[in-house]
Amino acid sequence: MNEVFNPEGRLYQVLLKVYEIVALHVLFVVTSVPLVTIGAATTATYATWFRIWNGVDDGKLVRTFFREFRSNFRKSTILWLVMAAVVAVCAWLVYPVAVAPAIRAFPPLSLAAILLVTVAALAAGYLFPLLARFENSVWRTVLNAFVIAMTNMAASVAVCVINFGILVGGFVFAGRFVVLWLFGAVGVASFLSSWILNRVFAAYLPAEEPSAAS
Repeated sequence: MNEVFNPEGRLYQVLLKVYEIVALHVLFVVTSVPLVTIGAATTATYATWFRIWNGVDDGKLVRTFFREFRSNFRKSTILWLVMAAVVAVCAWLVYPVAVAPAIRAFPPLSLAAILLVTVAALAAGYLFPLLARFENSVWRTVLNAFVIAMTNMAASVAVCVINFGILVGGFVFAGRFVVLWLFGAVGVASFLSSWILNRVFAAYLPAEEPSAAS
């Protein structure tokens, strides 16, 4: 019983992580209800995890989340709307009207199309985490996402697999465990991805700067 209340105990640390995962999942879902706020919710989730990983959180998870949500709202929303617009245009207009006929006429283009989508998917996993971790313009963040994704391929693939596997694959194959998915998918995915990305981003911090979220 003492181990449950001992902050240094293993059981306490496990229970704390479970709480953080579930709490951040719920906070993300609640703040994403308007849909236009999904970008800000994603950035806030990662920013909170980075503070936890780097030991600079104040123990007030909910307060930290909403502080990060407000401070990153403008840039995150712009990035989210641009992403949504690009995906929508490509999915419903560009691909069936322009790309698909070209691929049928010249099959090797299918490889180029797959490569382009793959690179974009790998870079997408860095967009909101970069906004959460570094102070940059939206367009600089997009550029950095592509550069870092391509120079850290193992981490990029891992983050992509985690996000797709848990958020998409988990929903499809959850079955009787769908309730668990509904109450923890985003929390688990962001927990694992943020741990990987926090280590990747450490290499891009000045040596004299402490490894702490801004």
